Amino acid sequence: VRVALSGEQAIELLQDSEDLSDIILLDIIMPEINGYETCRRIKGVDRLKGIPVIFVSALDQSESKLGGFSAGGVDYIIKPFDEAEVLARINIHLTLQRQFNELDRKNRDLEALNSKLQEETLHRVSAESRFKQADERLSTITQAEAKRWGSSKQDWHTCSVVLQSSRVRRSCSKALAAACKSVAPVLPATPFRV
Repeated sequence: VRVALSGEQAIELLQDSEDLSDIILLDIIMPEINGYETCRRIKGVDRLKGIPVIFVSALDQSESKLGGFSAGGVDYIIKPFDEAEVLARINIHLTLQRQFNELDRKNRDLEALNSKLQEETLHRVSAESRFKQADERLSTITQAEAKRWGSSKQDWHTCSVVLQSSRVRRSCSKALAAACKSVAPVLPATPFRV
């Protein structure tokens, strides 16, 4: 628990501290600057703006309460107060703040995962596009070779399917060449590379 006797002192104390406060209890009537202005200045500092501020004041008019909320306060307790009520309100706001921080952290984690997923999706779309282009080139080559060697398009399609089968090992190249020779009787002299 840290205590400041003025608004200026409270702001200095908060800005100079390495550890952020969990909650701020703030009176409205203070020397130098009032509680409303102190709260506005606290909320104007990025590092401090997430700290919940509870006003504690003898001012019980609606305007005073609304002024506290519009300055950025999350609650307003009227003096004299019941200690149990103050502790209950503090616990509620601390719980809400912890839940907000956890939700904020999870949102940042989800944004990072979403960004990674978008990158992977772009990579896959690019890879699929390259695969489609390669497949189209192979089809063009297959048709040209079929025409060149006088075989039917269907014969070369069968040979092409055999050559494109998934994960064919080099040791299968002779068997593939033999299978393709039976489909297309005259093949180029170069051996198949798989």
